[in-house]
Amino acid sequence: MGILKGISHAIIQFNTVAGAKGSGIHAAMKLCFGSDDNSISQIVYLITQGNSSPSWSLPTRQGNTPADQYPIFNGVVGEEILAAVARASERFKAAGKVNKAGKSFRIYANGKVEEIEQAKAA
Repeated sequence: MGILKGISHAIIQFNTVAGAKGSGIHAAMKLCFGSDDNSISQIVYLITQGNSSPSWSLPTRQGNTPADQYPIFNGVVGEEILAAVARASERFKAAGKVNKAGKSFRIYANGKVEEIEQAKAA
């Protein structure tokens, strides 16, 4: 990790939908730098129009035309953010958390995963 060396942990917050049962956002992740509040904006795990399975998506700027809707993070920064999200996601999967709906978790680089209160992750 080059540009984002200061990431201390990630927070993943799941909505109340368990699994990919419909269109919409299923989870959001923040990459944090020291505290839960000092973070990069949320990256969402969602089903996009025309797809049947969810994927991680960078936040986009919203404009009047499709050409105005582009990722806030692109290039090397966007790639590093998605790589950091993928690493946190793999650590979370390895922890084997089964009941996720409506819960939030803090994920550390050492693989430790802890459940946290919703109010802290929002």
